Amino acid sequence: MIRFVPYILRSAWRNRVRSTLTVLGVATAVFIVTGLAAILESRRSAVAATPETLLAVSEKDKW
Repeated sequence: MIRFVPYILRSAWRNRVRSTLTVLGVATAVFIVTGLAAILESRRSAVAATPETLLAVSEKDKW
């Protein structure tokens, strides 16, 4: 496995634009997934911390 490192680095250096776009794409995907996971976890903890129901239900055409 370690013997392929020079080939990988040489290929990455030759195709700098492609390598940069790949790194940026992976970083963006990690950022989005982490952000969504944080939003979902904060929402779960907020709902679990609420003692009563926040949903109000009424009859249709009551007035």
